Amino acid sequence: MKIKYVSLLALSLVVLLGAGCNRAATIPAPAPADQTPSTPPPAAQKAIPSAAPAADLPTPAANAPKPQTVSIEISNFSFQPQILTVAPGTTVVWTNRDGAPHTATAQDRSFDSGTLNTNGTFSRTFTTAGTFSYFCSIHPSMQAKIVVQ
Repeated sequence: MKIKYVSLLALSLVVLLGAGCNRAATIPAPAPADQTPSTPPPAAQKAIPSAAPAADLPTPAANAPKPQTVSIEISNFSFQPQILTVAPGTTVVWTNRDGAPHTATAQDRSFDSGTLNTNGTFSRTFTTAGTFSYFCSIHPSMQAKIVVQ
């Protein structure tokens, strides 16, 4: 009987101690909807990159396309090439390779090289888009055009 009494006492003790361990943990109530936390949770925080030093930033001039220079040769009483397509800001250089004098004269007279003797040159920078037809005022059958786009 003593064993039953000790067993019953041990069993009671286990039940009493176990009942205290089975209580649910207290969970705090959520904050009311009108209150916002002063610091966002870590997942919502984003790193803000620091500004790069001015020396590391590209300047508009560095990103701008570099001006180009292209050539037109006058030979065998013709302009070569007869049609030239360039970007705005391009400089065109005409060189007379003929033994006879020539000109590069715009149809609308917006440019005129004057007389170009052998190996003479003339240059013009085209800054606006458009088609610029030109000819040799000494030999009017010599015609060509420049397309700026």
